[in-house]
Formats: sequence, structure tokens, C-alpha cells
Amino acid sequence: ILESVASSPCLPRTMRSFMTFRKLQGTRRRFSSMLVDGLPEPAVISVNDLTFIRGDGAFEVVSLMPAPTNPAIGLPIGMSLHLERFESTCKSLRLAMPHSREQIQSWVQQLGTANGPGSCRIIQTRGQDAKGVAAKCLMLHDPPGKASAPLRLKSMEAPWHFGYTAPPPGEVPGYSQKLDVDHWKTVKWMSYAPNCL
Repeated sequence: ILESVASSPCLPRTMRSFMTFRKLQGTRRRFSSMLVDGLPEPAVISVNDLTFIRGDGAFEVVSLMPAPTNPAIGLPIGMSLHLERFESTCKSLRLAMPHSREQIQSWVQQLGTANGPGSCRIIQTRGQDAKGVAAKCLMLHDPPGKASAPLRLKSMEAPWHFGYTAPPPGEVPGYSQKLDVDHWKTVKWMSYAPNCL
């Protein structure tokens, strides 16, 4: 099935390249590679980081599709949209972004070039100044996993994707400013509690 789908001219070139890459890779899967503030370090955060304590942080996941000219390179898809939403989430959470969007984009591209297709999870932690814990920007590369059965696509409601169309807030909302409940649908927050209730 995978072979016939991968050769279908109806699929975009990037997707055909990805399907071919998955077929060639077989069952091989390696551990994630990581960057911490742009450096190749273990993604370790303090137990005093507020992101660990209460899920107070932002994240975004960028797909890394095989580059059409070299399927061993992961090409970020929708990068500017992801970074706009990431910046908007940080502003909504009153969370400082110590690194520029351009810097984060270059790190994502670096991971895709070095580690290949899959995904790159960007995580901005809050840290905790009172405990001497600095905020960190983590990048986690995750290669594609082996599908245990033939895949089928199913549409589902994903309100967080509406964040693509919502402009980033011009200013960071004040702590006393109430936010509309629908506003939280555009926030990619580390706390998944609302999704689990």
C-alpha cells in the first residue's frame, strides 16, 4: 500500500518524498536529538522551573518533511505560521521570548538538516527567578515512527489551529485583563489539563 501511495502523482512532491523516505527507513528509529538555547545539550530542566511545576510554558511542533532534492534532510513546513502562533502564545501567557523568531527558525532548520525528517518540538519554559532558575528554549527532534498498521486520515476538530489566522496580540495582556475563553483555543500551552477534562 505504502509503495503504491508513494508513487501516486496525486500527492504533492514533498509528501511523495516523505512516503519514499519512510519506506526506505523501515523500522529504524533513533532517540530524539536536542538543543537547549541553540546548544547541543541534554534537555534537562530544573524541578523548580514553573513549566515543570505547573505546566506554565509554551510549545509548538513543526513538521520536518523530506526535502525534494535530498530526502535525508528535514525541511520545516509552515515555519512562519508556527512562529507567529508561538509568539502569540508567549504573549498571551505573559511569557518572555528570550530568542528572536529568526534565531528559533535557524535552530529548527539546523535540527532538520542534521537529523532528517520527523518533527521539531519547540518548548519555551518560564524558569523561576526567585529560585535562580533561568528560562530555557528547548528544541526536540523526533524522527518518524513506524506505523503499526495502514494509516487512514480522519478529520477532527482542532480549535488550536485557528491560531494560524489570529493575529499576535500587539501588547502583552495585563494580569488583571480578562481574556475571552475562545482566546485560549489559539494558545499552545504546556498544560493539557483542559483537553483532559
